[in-house]
Amino acid sequence: MASMGATMVGGTIADLFASQDRGLPMSIFSTAAFAGNGCGGAWYGYVEQNVGWRWTNWIQLILASTTWILMNIILRETRGSVILSTIARKLRVTTGDNRYKVKADEERSSLAILIRVSLSRPLYLLATEPVVFAFSLWIAFAWGVLFLLFEAIPLVLKKVYNFDNGQTGLAFLALTIGGILGGLTNPLQEWMYKRNVQRKGPEARLYSSIIGGFLFPIGSFIFAWTQGNGPWWPPIIGIAIFTMGVYMIYLATFNYLSDCYLAYASSAMAAQS
Repeated sequence: MASMGATMVGGTIADLFASQDRGLPMSIFSTAAFAGNGCGGAWYGYVEQNVGWRWTNWIQLILASTTWILMNIILRETRGSVILSTIARKLRVTTGDNRYKVKADEERSSLAILIRVSLSRPLYLLATEPVVFAFSLWIAFAWGVLFLLFEAIPLVLKKVYNFDNGQTGLAFLALTIGGILGGLTNPLQEWMYKRNVQRKGPEARLYSSIIGGFLFPIGSFIFAWTQGNGPWWPPIIGIAIFTMGVYMIYLATFNYLSDCYLAYASSAMAAQS
C-alpha cells in the first residue's frame, strides 16, 4: 500500500504540469520522501527507547490514516481520461444521448478488466521497453542498497560506537541532509534541462544522474572504510553523500520516465516497484 504513493506521484505530476514546469514539483516530492526517511528514523529511535517498539507501528498507522483521510477530502482527480469520462457520463444522463463515450472507459468497463489492465501494463512496459527495464534495474539496485543501509546503520553505530537507540536514530538525519543537498542541485539540473531539451529531448533530464552515479559508490565506500577506524562522524558523512547520489539518480529517473510516458508515467513508475 505504501508504495502506491511513490508510483502514483509521477503520473499525477505529469497530469498537472507541463514538461518544462515539472522539475520543481518532482524535486519537492523527492526531497520530502528522502527527508521523511531520515526524520522518521530520528525520532522513532527515542520512541522505541522510551515507550516500546509497538508504538513505532501505531504512530505510523495514525499518521497514515490521517493523511489518507485528508487526501480524500482535499485532493481532486487529475487524470484527463477520468475527468473526460465523468463529463461524458453527465452528458449521457442530461441529454439521453449514449453516443457520449470515452475510449478509456473500455479499460474500466468492469472491475476485472480494470485490475487486469492495471497489473499487466507495468509488466508489459518492463518486458517490452528497454528504457523502462534499464532504469528500473538501476533504481532497484540503488533502492536495494539504500534499504540495506537502513539495517547497517544500527549495526555499525551500536556495535562499533556503542550508540543507544535514540542516538542511532539521530544518525538517520544524514539521510535527510543528503536528500536536502540533492534537492539543492535541482536548479542546476533544471538550467541544463532548459538549455538542452530542444536538442536532447527527455534525455536532458539525466545530467544530474551522472553526478549521482559517482556519489553513490563514493558515499558507500566512505561509510564502509571509515567505520571503526576513527570517530563516528566520517561514516555519517558517507551516508549523506550516498543518499545525495541516490536522490539524484531517483529524481532524474522519475522526471525522465514522466517525460517519456506522460499519461502512462504511473505504469512506468510501477514497473520499478
